[in-house]
Amino acid sequence: MGFFDNTSLPSLAKVMNLAAWKQRVYSGNVANVSTPGYERREARFADELAAANGMALAATQPGHLGMQAAGEPVPLVVRDPLAKGPGIDLDQEMVALAENELRFDLAARVATLRVAGIRAAITGHK
Repeated sequence: MGFFDNTSLPSLAKVMNLAAWKQRVYSGNVANVSTPGYERREARFADELAAANGMALAATQPGHLGMQAAGEPVPLVVRDPLAKGPGIDLDQEMVALAENELRFDLAARVATLRVAGIRAAITGHK
């Protein structure tokens, strides 16, 4: 067990990693805005699929299914079922990018505050 395992830092790191992954998916949509026939991709995760389908997907070993650690949710990129045919709505993608950036920034700020609190507790400074 690591020193930071009993803090919120591992969860915040997961949020930041997943937000970075979603940013790549949305950026790919923006990059293909002029590609004829390109269908919008959406970032989905196994836990969301498990809730919808009653099935669970999970990595059982490090590196399994391209994951970094056992038990991590398996990210999936799927065609957006709500997309209205091929093509990309640039406004929709920019909103998705902005919302995702806010999630990442919030997690980063909270992590910074947590680390500052731990540092203060160790050094005895406020």
